[in-house]
Amino acid sequence: MSKRVTTQSLMTNKDILAQAVEACGAASRTYSNTSVEIRIGRSVGTLDLKSGKIEGDDMSFNESDFDALKQSYAERAYNFELLNRGGTVHDRTVLQNGDIVFLCQIS
Repeated sequence: MSKRVTTQSLMTNKDILAQAVEACGAASRTYSNTSVEIRIGRSVGTLDLKSGKIEGDDMSFNESDFDALKQSYAERAYNFELLNRGGTVHDRTVLQNGDIVFLCQIS
């Protein structure tokens, strides 16, 4: 018998999510204005866009499969906010520990 598992994310913007899903090679299906099913490899989860909570069952959900999507979303959200403030990203570097450093300019 399977049980429900949950992970938290910052993913609450449907437009940014669509870009992140595409960049990760994942698939998504919108159920409502606040609920999106996401498939990454063999993992399936349902994202609540109000809370950022991703739920699935332990038989078809692996939290680590969603890490790349969370990172992709975070980068796109950062770029979106930067563009809204009149800035641009000139360079992106991934450090050995996995941190990402952006070289930005704000006009």
